Amino acid sequence: DFRSTLGVMSYLTQHGHPLASFEDDRVATAAGAPAVMDAREIDRVVRKIRETPMKIRFVKLEDPHLAAFCDASFNNVAGGRSQAGKVVALASEYGEPEVFTENDLKANLICWKSHGLKRVVHSTRAAETISAVETTDMAELIQFLWLEATGKNLEVRLYTDCRSMQANLTKLIPPKEENLTLSIGELKGFVRRGNVVMHCRTESQIADALTKGMTYLNLKVIT
Repeated sequence: DFRSTLGVMSYLTQHGHPLASFEDDRVATAAGAPAVMDAREIDRVVRKIRETPMKIRFVKLEDPHLAAFCDASFNNVAGGRSQAGKVVALASEYGEPEVFTENDLKANLICWKSHGLKRVVHSTRAAETISAVETTDMAELIQFLWLEATGKNLEVRLYTDCRSMQANLTKLIPPKEENLTLSIGELKGFVRRGNVVMHCRTESQIADALTKGMTYLNLKVIT
């Protein structure tokens, strides 16, 4: 039935098929009272997953750091919600951060998530900012666990394709959107703790694949 299929699909997306994370979160919103239309939709998603198999590879890394990718799509799902996508990977040094390719990005996926933002936002920048804060929380937890296990502190590099959000981190005045003040403060604290926020082009934003319908997009460069 619907809930059983959803449970299997959720397990799959959480443990081995990140490209289906957006679709999984979208159909899960109907779990409370699924209709015939929802059953047809989940069947379509299952067929799509079968047609797009993927493997997560792991490579040997030297002098790794944590690469955290955050992205958000504003007002693109039912009910006016905005969708956030987050990817954290253990990565080695690579070339120009503006352009990631299969040849210059060496990374091992650690975790990923796609979900609708709980807070109501009124702009793309707001959605991107909240997604960034949530991604830093995820990355710093992994940073702490790594420190506890190995005694080594990994630098976290947060990648965003939102220039205006990154620019807010260098301004002394509060953002125009007052409800972002605390979120910007949290990101500034993230930087003060020795981490970095970097800009990348949308074509290189790996988390973009988790904010819209299932495609290979940019996530393929590290899977």
